[in-house]
Amino acid sequence: DDAVLRWKNPVENARIRLHMTDCLGTHGGLAEAEIECEGPDTGELVIPGKYLDMLDDGDWSHGECGTHTFARYHSAAPEGDDTMRFETIGNEGLFYRPGGLW
Repeated sequence: DDAVLRWKNPVENARIRLHMTDCLGTHGGLAEAEIECEGPDTGELVIPGKYLDMLDDGDWSHGECGTHTFARYHSAAPEGDDTMRFETIGNEGLFYRPGGLW
């Protein structure tokens, strides 16, 4: 099944980023599976179930681990200056183990 993340107060012109990896990816190895999503802040992100199935099939043999982050960000540049960009990021973590989001 697909998983749906929802949040309140989407911010116009902001973007969101989701990164999830299996357990091996947080212990210095190369993850067998990773999910990365990026898009506009609409207040909702749907993670396809087949992506989560592939993540579940990764290496989870090292305990309760895996790196899972969700960020909302906006960027702006001073008017007339394309050499500088300011970015504001709000990060949130989430806990995931095969079988579901918590």
